[in-house]
Amino acid sequence: MDLGGMMQAMVGLGRSRPERAGGEPAPSPTPAVAGGSELLDLVNGRYRYAREAKTELLETWATSLAFFCGEQWRSWDDRQRRLVQPTRIPSWRVLPVYNQLPGVVDMAAAKLSRARQLPRARADEANDPEDLRRAQLGTQALRGWWHHEDLELLEHEANVGRIILGCSFFHLYWDPNRLVKVPVPDLATGRMRAELAPVGQVCVEVLTPFDVFPEPGESWRDISWCIVARKRPLHWFRSVFGEAGARIEAEAGEAENVYSGLIPGSDGGGAPPPGDGMATLKTYYEKPCRAYPQGRTVMVAGEQVLFQKDALPLPFRGMKNPLPVKMLGYRHVPKRLWPKGLIEECVSPQRELNRGLGNLSEWLRLHRGPKWLVPKGAKVDAKAITSAPDEVIEYSEGGGGPPQPIPPASMPAWLAQYPATQREEMRHLAGQHEVSEGQVPSGVSAASAIQLLQQSENTRLSSPALLGKAGLEDLSAHALAVMAERYREPRLVTNPLRAGQQETAVLQGMDLGPLEVIVELSEGVEDNDAIRQQQLFDWLRAGLLEMVTSPLGPIMLQMLRDIGQGWIADIIERELPRIQAQQAQQKAAMPQPGMPQPGMPQPGMPQPGMPPELAMLAQAAAARRQ
Repeated sequence: MDLGGMMQAMVGLGRSRPERAGGEPAPSPTPAVAGGSELLDLVNGRYRYAREAKTELLETWATSLAFFCGEQWRSWDDRQRRLVQPTRIPSWRVLPVYNQLPGVVDMAAAKLSRARQLPRARADEANDPEDLRRAQLGTQALRGWWHHEDLELLEHEANVGRIILGCSFFHLYWDPNRLVKVPVPDLATGRMRAELAPVGQVCVEVLTPFDVFPEPGESWRDISWCIVARKRPLHWFRSVFGEAGARIEAEAGEAENVYSGLIPGSDGGGAPPPGDGMATLKTYYEKPCRAYPQGRTVMVAGEQVLFQKDALPLPFRGMKNPLPVKMLGYRHVPKRLWPKGLIEECVSPQRELNRGLGNLSEWLRLHRGPKWLVPKGAKVDAKAITSAPDEVIEYSEGGGGPPQPIPPASMPAWLAQYPATQREEMRHLAGQHEVSEGQVPSGVSAASAIQLLQQSENTRLSSPALLGKAGLEDLSAHALAVMAERYREPRLVTNPLRAGQQETAVLQGMDLGPLEVIVELSEGVEDNDAIRQQQLFDWLRAGLLEMVTSPLGPIMLQMLRDIGQGWIADIIERELPRIQAQQAQQKAAMPQPGMPQPGMPQPGMPQPGMPPELAMLAQAAAARRQ
């Protein structure tokens, strides 16, 4: 089987793409692998080495994932190496879960998505028309691939994963049977039309830290090999690898080398069919070195070497990271390969929030149904005392007095504020306060103040945004290098634009060539409707209309655009004719200076209540003027 077809079958994406023709590729006989035992020992030994290196992080990852899913009362069992339910819980205990973490993750993922623009190719020579043309075609190829491969959804999936677990991975592979649009001449009309053809496409899947086993080190740039481990049923091996796959034996219990089942439901429903078992497929990638100038790819399952080739599965010309596995980290940790996630910081206050609200619930239950003091000789039925109203309790008078309830201790004032304190602590750790939640802080009304608060919160995401930018650039550059080599026939690329329009280009791999890819970060996360509305009100109160209708109006509009308020300038320019017409009407209706107005005292004329001497002088002056 071709390495590209093997990779496509390995990830098993044929069931998720209805437009693919023929489903999974038909497996070809696997040739005998030379030096199979040495390769098997090499891959399995390095796998165990990488697995043990990240054992200490299993509890952190599993706890973060469980807290996000709402399983927040589970505890880690060192013997089973998984989260388990608490046992021997008293009936009076209250274990509430007031999960704040999905909102924290959604807000952080939304900010990361809005703070990024699509990747684009950059020309080496800005003054070379040919380089500029190749860069333009490369940008169109990338954006068309980004749109048609649903990379926005995959990026969101990766962002959610790295917020929870600290990092996610993009796994690149080539699908030789993928249907894409190619231009075909129409003999009837003489024009070109688009048709789907199985000419192949570079594809992506998202992996979690549980699936990736890199060489232990301090940085992802330092590793020289990486293993992707996936749990598969035995019938899958038989259908993909043929005779070699039929020799794979089921592993005892769960697939031993895959971190699944840490919490219920985390195995993805991967139980085998009745009568079938599970095994782990380990795909080993090695960077180019002196012994293997093109790198190396090995597939191993059980005690069988299923595939081996002295080359990496995808072209990597000019790539800093030739491995087809790209990391997206959230928060860098010095001297550690694995980044840190946001939920890891919020686990402690979320746990305290649950405990605080649980204590309040237990106190309310105790207040509603308190304990009772009943003398032994009172002969009171144990079932007579309940929390129901209007109940009658009979007792013996000689038994030492009537039953009496024991009032619970008074609740401290700080206990009622404890849950709010933990919520505020989570907001502080996540960098999400009132402004992020669509609320204006008390005492703040100016749009500039609200925008500064919004920018200060978004600054907390600068580091995750930069790490995501680096990962997306690495992914896009590698995909563009694959396109330059594997696009051997003309492709029809369409990119949606605004207002329902789209741009179309026909390109081949030879049109792309080696290009650099950049991803620019935007600052649009603070542009929400509340801030824009308040900004407009602030400018109007400052006399914006008077300034733009003055002779200096064009200069004022240009200044608004220079300081990033071009949307206000656009509104003013659109409404300016109407404003000027309204002002002209108001000016025409106003009295002109020097014209006598009815009911108004005229200068130089006798006024009511004026002394007789002044009235005579005023009358004489008026007569002279006439």
